[in-house]
Amino acid sequence: MNAFDKARYFKMWQVVLLGACSYLVLGYLAVLYYKERTILLDVAYRFYEILKDGSFAIQVNRFGSLFTQSFIFFGYHLALPLKYIMIAYSLSFIIYNALIFYLLAAWQKNKDLALLLLLSKLLFLAFTFYWIQSELLEGISFTILYFGTLRHYINKKYKLKFQLLLFSMLITIVFFHPILIIVFLFITAFEWIHQDNPRYKQYLLAGIPLALLIYLIKVVFFRSAYDNASMSSLKNILNYFPAYWEMPSISFFGINLVQYYYFYLLLLIVVVCYLFQYKNKRLFYLVVIFILGYTSLILVSFANNNANWHMESFYCPLGVFVLLPFVQLIVPKMKFKSGIFCVFFVVKIGLLLQVASLFTHKLNNKRKLLSQTATLDHKKLLIDTKDVSTILYDKAWAAPFEFWLLSALEMKEQRSVVLYDSLPQIQQWDNLKKRNAFVTIWGSTDYKKFDVRYFELNDSSAYSFYTPINQ
Repeated sequence: MNAFDKARYFKMWQVVLLGACSYLVLGYLAVLYYKERTILLDVAYRFYEILKDGSFAIQVNRFGSLFTQSFIFFGYHLALPLKYIMIAYSLSFIIYNALIFYLLAAWQKNKDLALLLLLSKLLFLAFTFYWIQSELLEGISFTILYFGTLRHYINKKYKLKFQLLLFSMLITIVFFHPILIIVFLFITAFEWIHQDNPRYKQYLLAGIPLALLIYLIKVVFFRSAYDNASMSSLKNILNYFPAYWEMPSISFFGINLVQYYYFYLLLLIVVVCYLFQYKNKRLFYLVVIFILGYTSLILVSFANNNANWHMESFYCPLGVFVLLPFVQLIVPKMKFKSGIFCVFFVVKIGLLLQVASLFTHKLNNKRKLLSQTATLDHKKLLIDTKDVSTILYDKAWAAPFEFWLLSALEMKEQRSVVLYDSLPQIQQWDNLKKRNAFVTIWGSTDYKKFDVRYFELNDSSAYSFYTPINQ
């Protein structure tokens, strides 16, 4: 029996059909809710940067996002209308995962890894369907592809080309997102314990020191203030010692498990109970240690973070930890697999539609503000965050990009709205005195530097303070 065909009772056409139907439905929703998925936080900022400079907007060396960013980049250079670039970018994340799924299932014949990819994208999917640009989520897909590629080529010729390909993929994984090293180590350990191909196991072991070396090089020579700030959050280990149960993240995670991630909770119980009785206890200890260790790491690191759209992305590696043993050990023994997965998918789509209303509501509030201020003499606005609710915004820094993108798409006149947290901060911005400039919390850009195909900023009035009505 082929060690890489543990899911032999799940026919390939069933796997491909499940994937095709899933990605078609998700693609339809990505088009339907393209505004909710693009006029939001980092995505709106990414649009602003790429359309302003005409180049990629790679942040903190996470160049793995080149594929999805290319949809904006080429849309810009093809001079496509803004609406269609936004739709294309919304679709790009579905296309990205569908392409990797196709490579795993149809080309590499890795049914279990194809299922792992599909289910890992769905298990925690709710808010991250609308907060789309997380490099961690993109990186998980790419990491799964790495192991599929290793399996596919392990007994083939062209050894040097194969090794160079694996090396380049390892570099991409490490630079995709810092947390991916944990996902990589887990899959490596699980595969080494579970699989029986000696050559494959040699490559698995060789990948560990190589990945750690690349990670060390990244930390030493490619440091970023953003990643350093994230690592500094580990000080919560001391801040909450020994009363860790007082961390808000624990109750927040518990509520979300019941309200949104109940499938993960159910799957966790099934997998842990199965592995406890499984003949290879090493797999049980591996899964339990990674789940407990990673959950503790996330809850401590983000002890005071209650943003669903942000935290959900960090929960997703937990899905890999339970799904890999599930697809390799439990799925082959399940009956009515297709029916169970269909029910799971239908419920998840219902959850996505439920969550969509929250993001649509935020958009409608932005539209309302733009409508209320459309007739003002001074339409470049400065708004104190104390005067608005979080229904209008998630992060103050993102407001200029969100309001610009929304007004560019729907309004006759493109607008600039700046949210600030304190007046002293605003008073330091001398560029607010500029009349022909677009201001963000990070500085300003003169109108003449913008590409007029996408930026029609004609308001030369000064920025003025404004208190929204009925917010």
